[in-house]
Amino acid sequence: MSESLKSESLYSNLIATLDEFAFLKELSKEIKSIIPCDIIKTSIPITKEESRLIYSNKNHSRIGQLFPHSGVAGHVARSKKPYFSNSIERDPVFMGHVSENIVSEMCIPVIADGNVLGVIQLKRSEGSGSFSKADADTTMKIINSIEKPIANLSIYLAAKSLNETLLRKIEEKERNKIKELSIDKNFIIKEPIIIGKSDKILNTLAMAKRGADQDVNILIKGESGTGKEAIARFVHCNSKNSESAFAVVDCSSRDLTEISLKLFGDENSQGLVDIVKNGTIVIKKIEEMNLPLQSKLLSFLKATKPSKVKVITTTSTNMIERIHDGLFREDLYYFLNTLEVDVPALRDREGDVQLLINHYLNEDKELSEQKSFSPGAMKKLISYQWPGNILELKSIVERAYILADGMIVERAHLSESVNYEEEIVPEEVEQEQYKFIEMQLDELERFHICQMLDHLGGNKTKTAKRLGITVKTLYNKLHTYGMIGNRDSE
Repeated sequence: MSESLKSESLYSNLIATLDEFAFLKELSKEIKSIIPCDIIKTSIPITKEESRLIYSNKNHSRIGQLFPHSGVAGHVARSKKPYFSNSIERDPVFMGHVSENIVSEMCIPVIADGNVLGVIQLKRSEGSGSFSKADADTTMKIINSIEKPIANLSIYLAAKSLNETLLRKIEEKERNKIKELSIDKNFIIKEPIIIGKSDKILNTLAMAKRGADQDVNILIKGESGTGKEAIARFVHCNSKNSESAFAVVDCSSRDLTEISLKLFGDENSQGLVDIVKNGTIVIKKIEEMNLPLQSKLLSFLKATKPSKVKVITTTSTNMIERIHDGLFREDLYYFLNTLEVDVPALRDREGDVQLLINHYLNEDKELSEQKSFSPGAMKKLISYQWPGNILELKSIVERAYILADGMIVERAHLSESVNYEEEIVPEEVEQEQYKFIEMQLDELERFHICQMLDHLGGNKTKTAKRLGITVKTLYNKLHTYGMIGNRDSE
């Protein structure tokens, strides 16, 4: 297969991929097929100081673990430039991080909008040849050929980061609510409000209710931000043990000792498995749990009847792939997955987006403080794909409420991710056929003004100019229509 055909094939494979692990793994395999090497490793910067190793063509015990930025990978992550060396033992950039028998190494950054999404390291042992500038140029050419898939991934990761930040804030708020609702400080919670009437979410709730009625462990699957913890709360509150304790452990924490201590305790303190008697423990992001802790959890499950402690786990990844990669125990997976509940992505919940938008826009607001979206803004929100799901929706809606000075939230108040549209220039634009609508003259005027306002993104100055009226006249008309309040000043 020619290099151009390979690039086209890679582009096709990655254009719709929004899983950064799968994306960079596929890219690494493609690079290795073109630039021969003995070892290829890929890592993702998590913070300014740490990265996570996500792929290696050799068995590597540190896959999935965090490690400090150091050596050539840290240098490339900071400089954002490719680097190669054919005498790594004497190269100060490697700072003593030299693998046995490896004499040459090339390190390439994957960059979007100035941010390093990943770092790919290629290594050659003695007798495998040296790297050259041509190798670095070829690798960068491969990466540049998928500029658009990388840009798509970058936009998704930015939304994901925002959602995770928001999630932490929401979880903190929920923890405070739990403290307020607690009875005898026993983790007692109230049933969550789950908004939606689509078939998808109703089917999810029906399956969750079935799991609540049975003494079984449940695995809740769904994309990030879909509300998996809310479904876990729904299960607990509809079970026979709804008055018992409910507790959450998040495995995305880097401190695995803290997770173990929180779950199982030690000689000085009790863990949740002892505190939450006849209740529910939710283990979030179970795929992040390391193998030693998985063995400990499996032993607990084997020794405990589900009727005593219901264990609910959540994941946003393909657990079967984790098992195949040796990162998750297959026997533990089947213990946890007696019943599987799938939480749909927001883009698949037909009719629910508008309900959620209206709920979060005026949640906990007094009647005098409530606002509404203009028809154009609502149309834009409904057509948006919501890669970050409910968490992204809540964040965008709350932001729009703050930015809107009046009672109407316009398209201009929405975030760039919602307003962003790929410009598509059609080869031929068919003229829209005029349709006659019977209405009174004042209704026709209002319709035309609203259409013009929406067309110009809510810009009232431009709208007034296009209509041939003053801005003051436009504000007076909008006030008459009930679309804005009194306007104190221009």
